[in-house]
Amino acid sequence: MTNESEAIVRREAVMLVKELYVQRKWPRSTVNEMTQAMCVVAISDLDWEVKVNAILFWKEVIKSHFCDQGMLDGTFPTHTFSKEHRKIVSLDEQEIRKRILKALDELANRSCLGVLLVTLEDESDFQVRKASGDIVKRLKQSFVTYKISPSCSMETAYRNQDRITTSGNSSPDNNSLSRWSADLQSETGESEDNQELQANLINSFTDAKEVNFFSPVNEGMHQMSINANGKLTNEEKLERASKVGRNEFIQSVVTCDVDSFINEKSNSLEKMCTSNFESVVRDIIIAHNEGNNTTDMNCH
Repeated sequence: MTNESEAIVRREAVMLVKELYVQRKWPRSTVNEMTQAMCVVAISDLDWEVKVNAILFWKEVIKSHFCDQGMLDGTFPTHTFSKEHRKIVSLDEQEIRKRILKALDELANRSCLGVLLVTLEDESDFQVRKASGDIVKRLKQSFVTYKISPSCSMETAYRNQDRITTSGNSSPDNNSLSRWSADLQSETGESEDNQELQANLINSFTDAKEVNFFSPVNEGMHQMSINANGKLTNEEKLERASKVGRNEFIQSVVTCDVDSFINEKSNSLEKMCTSNFESVVRDIIIAHNEGNNTTDMNCH
């Protein structure tokens, strides 16, 4: 695809790769080749439609990883079949959080999270930014719903549950049963505490005096070399995308109003285009009034 000069061919080729990924189960090596190619296309292709199609591919990748963790139609059921343990398991809030973090780690390893952030900052193509923003908003909704924070980790996901189990003086052999029992009690009898915990989580992100959506991302980007035009090269963007981790992504997403960010960039782009158009028209009028030859006007 990188060697194809026709944008329409690249656009359809990306859609074909997306459908092949969705419709068939591929070896890990093949999936690695697909994701590497789509990472390059989403960030560095010259046509915005090709980029949007590549982002749609990443949308399917995200959906696949979350489905592997038990998510159905955007939510987690109360029970699911565990391929790892080969049995039906209960999904409480802590287990769901653990599964989301696992999916995010896998997506980060494929540079998916970095691709979303880099394309969301695309200065030239509004449709590309919007396509990324739609995915980011859905992920943010899941983060808020299941209380996902940047400080979460696989080791601390069960910290609160272990504290509840220990306080119940349960025997070591009954730890698992006590854990599930405590989950049910918390869902039914401690809803106010859960609501307070969720409110505290959200406040921990929004209480900062100044919240910069891409502060972690921008810090890394500014450390890179900048070309003569003051813009990141495609190679630098690809390098940055490969370095975005799970916590960095969560921090960037949870602390931002995605719609406001997209609209702000859109308004800036619209003003710039309007200003440039008016400047060209003004130069044409000046060239005509000064009686210059038609060559000058044709150049404009």
